[in-house]
Amino acid sequence: RVGLFDYPVLMTADILLYNTDGVPVGEDQTQHVELSRDLARRFNSKFGEIFIEPKALVTEAKRIGSLSGMGKMSKSNAPESYIALTDDPATIRTKIASATTDDGKATKISSGTKNLLFLLELLAGKVVGEKFRKEREAGTIKYSEMKPVLAEAIIKELEPFQKRRAEISGEEAKKVLKN
Repeated sequence: RVGLFDYPVLMTADILLYNTDGVPVGEDQTQHVELSRDLARRFNSKFGEIFIEPKALVTEAKRIGSLSGMGKMSKSNAPESYIALTDDPATIRTKIASATTDDGKATKISSGTKNLLFLLELLAGKVVGEKFRKEREAGTIKYSEMKPVLAEAIIKELEPFQKRRAEISGEEAKKVLKN
């Protein structure tokens, strides 16, 4: 299997193809953007200014954990362990409702719970995230109240993307393909 070796090359091709100057990535993907920069620089030195040298744009969400509480969120894992950009609201609610948490009373906060609290703060705002974090620290958290808030925040965040995707998946896409 050569997939492990091909992935950086394919990612580089995707980045350079679109002539982008910034690539939003997690911490674990910055080396691929650096490879893209190196290859663009080398290509440009031989053939003239063809490619833009991209920069990694690492956001506040540097690493997002799996909904199972094990490892990072990745399409390589089971479908219920990640939120796909194309998941409908019902699927998102179901996945968040079944996301791994601790019992809410243990001294040590589980990685699954930390991840959900992080996502909540990121998507619903610091005030909402802090409210549930304090409840968890006090041992009074009700995940049945927190998880729907998180699910709705995710749905709201994905809505513009999904709407635009639906627009270009219809007649507009057919027009582009015909030309």
